[in-house]
Amino acid sequence: MELLPHGGSFMATRELSCRVAPDFAVEMDTNAYSVPWRLFERVRVLVTSQTVRITHGGVEVTCHRRSAGRRGRIVDDAQSSIDHAQIGVFATGRFIAIGDSPLLLGPPGVGKTYLAVGLGRAAIVAGYTVLFTRAVELVANLAKAQTENHLEERLTHYARPQLLIVDELGHLPLEPDVAQLFFQLVCRRYERGAILITSNRAVVKGELYSAMQP
Repeated sequence: MELLPHGGSFMATRELSCRVAPDFAVEMDTNAYSVPWRLFERVRVLVTSQTVRITHGGVEVTCHRRSAGRRGRIVDDAQSSIDHAQIGVFATGRFIAIGDSPLLLGPPGVGKTYLAVGLGRAAIVAGYTVLFTRAVELVANLAKAQTENHLEERLTHYARPQLLIVDELGHLPLEPDVAQLFFQLVCRRYERGAILITSNRAVVKGELYSAMQP
């Protein structure tokens, strides 16, 4: 960690350069503040009297209320609306047994991926098979398999685990032909296995397919 120059009182405002830990957090002042899962490198942290703002490449990726001495992952205001009882039910893996497909919706940086990974780990502990993939990687693999005449094999690969976690669906718009490939996978898994999806896009009329459109 290195101190970077910043205007204002040192005690009131500090700007630091921190390395992101393997659990997607930066530690300071005996607290660990969460960051988006993609950041495996240095980030800038601006500490004021009330907040901890984390930036990467000049863009703010998350903001947390500062907390003294708790030494734990800090949950910000955007996450306070989570139904903890509902998450506890998900952690039992019951939704996997009945083939439900939860959607974790919210703006970037509030911990959707972290929560999905935690539920995936809980499912593994409970004895379920789990596969985690980013949506863009999944559809790219399906498109490549179709081009190489291996689509059926690739669909079977993604349909096999009891829980498929698809991260960041809707983060980038999908072309109609690519969206159709994803929809084929959803149909293949219907009533056979659960899908857990994270997204920052609202679902229109409850239809999963609509979330993939620009």
